[in-house]
Amino acid sequence: MDKNLRVLVLFNDPDLPGSDSETVVTADGMVRKKEKVKAGTTETSVVDISNEGLESEVEAICESLENKGMHARYLNLKNDVSLLVETLQQRNMDVIFNLVESFHNESEPEMHVAGLYDLYKIPYTGASPKALGNCLDKILTKQLLKSYRIRIPRFKVIHKLPLHRPVGIPYPLFVKPMHEDASAGIENESVVRNKKQLLERIEYIHRWFKQGALVEEYIEGREFNVSVVGNDPAITLPVSEIDFTGMPDHLYKIVSYQAKWMPDHEAYKHTVPTCPAQIPEKLSHELSRTALRCARILETRDYARVDMRVTDNGTIYVLEVNPNPDISRDAGLMRAASVYGWDHGETLKRIVHLAHERK
Repeated sequence: MDKNLRVLVLFNDPDLPGSDSETVVTADGMVRKKEKVKAGTTETSVVDISNEGLESEVEAICESLENKGMHARYLNLKNDVSLLVETLQQRNMDVIFNLVESFHNESEPEMHVAGLYDLYKIPYTGASPKALGNCLDKILTKQLLKSYRIRIPRFKVIHKLPLHRPVGIPYPLFVKPMHEDASAGIENESVVRNKKQLLERIEYIHRWFKQGALVEEYIEGREFNVSVVGNDPAITLPVSEIDFTGMPDHLYKIVSYQAKWMPDHEAYKHTVPTCPAQIPEKLSHELSRTALRCARILETRDYARVDMRVTDNGTIYVLEVNPNPDISRDAGLMRAASVYGWDHGETLKRIVHLAHERK
């Protein structure tokens, strides 16, 4: 079957030359939309690799699939909806490997693109529009998990200032955008310890991201993530831990935008993924069980990643449920797959087969 299976890897480069909605990292380390930044402040202090090398990663995916006997090619949509529609109308693919995460640097259209695949009845990898939309809405995700008695940090949404009453959650607090992914809007300043810092961070979210600010309880503890692969049945890959032991005192132990995407930043250098996590078997089982439950509740498909924190007394808190997580060669899911015994190509092949089964 693989010999004749045609796979089209679709992605969308959000950093088109001249794009008015290009994201930049300013000299103060803040992630902002280019058109929102005042003249003279768009110079970056360190390199941002959030989209650097994307095409080479896509090429690596195609090469790995070709090595597994499939016919693979890729297409950068370049924010061109008509190109997307024209490509779908041609129907010269058996499966779409869906790597489209945004359009015009906005996250919400991710689910609309998947909806187009559905309308053309073309199988595609990863989550459905429903799951993508639900997981992008952090408040809805939290409400769904809470209704199934999954423990989450206490939270409140602030849509506008001034605050007329206290948020009702003890400091420190964690402030981030309601509808972003890939750690956008999460910096060291996201952790606040007093009202002045809280108001400044809420104003920042409102001003630069044009959405509500999610204010939640900051959970002290060790951070883990578990990747889930498959549907019915689904399996969990070995538990990974984010090792913050070398983080300097002036930086909080969080996976910030800088820690994830900026190699020259000190937060990046001291945010070290470790797989398999060196933890007792009981805790590993509980983390894996929690990840499976979250994937079922949010109806993720094919592959997902669940981020969690564990307090000193062993309480597990779910922080995020990530459908279609990063599958680049050095990403967490691929690292866990390697420990499990799958190489890059085997992992990708399994994801493609899961999608093709829905044809």
